[in-house]
Amino acid sequence: MKGLGKLPLRPVHGDILRIQSPPGPALLTRIIRGIVHRQNVYLVPRKDGGLVLGASVREDQNPEVNVGAMYNLLDNARRLVPGIIDCSLNEVIARPRPATADDRPLIGRIDPGLVLSTGYSRHGVLLSPLGSELTADLAENNKRNPLLNDVDPQRFPTLSATAALEALG
Repeated sequence: MKGLGKLPLRPVHGDILRIQSPPGPALLTRIIRGIVHRQNVYLVPRKDGGLVLGASVREDQNPEVNVGAMYNLLDNARRLVPGIIDCSLNEVIARPRPATADDRPLIGRIDPGLVLSTGYSRHGVLLSPLGSELTADLAENNKRNPLLNDVDPQRFPTLSATAALEALG
């Protein structure tokens, strides 16, 4: 394996809130997705009456929770589901999500013994079925899916197996 550089990823931070509905009937029984002021917002109900509210998208290199992003999420969610003003705030977290320069994941064989699947940015949960299928195809040496060309890690000339192994720790 020859080393040519590091994985071409950048952190895209996201703030997520966990809130608790007041006692009584569930505030939501289905996922609510919307766009408010050109910002995506979603609320996901949990069996315990809690809700997951997300998620911001920040490329400010700040790994901490951003108060402005938190406020926007709450305000936008309130516009979709006014009843959340009666909820309590349980937790606020911020996490980096790996993204590529062209916002397409890296899925491909970069060495005979290494298949890479990363860089899903904020769409990791949504793209996980497709990513799993493509990764499994590569692990089984099935390269017929035309989508593999669009996510091929070799589209970034600095990527190598050594860089991938170093980046994975």
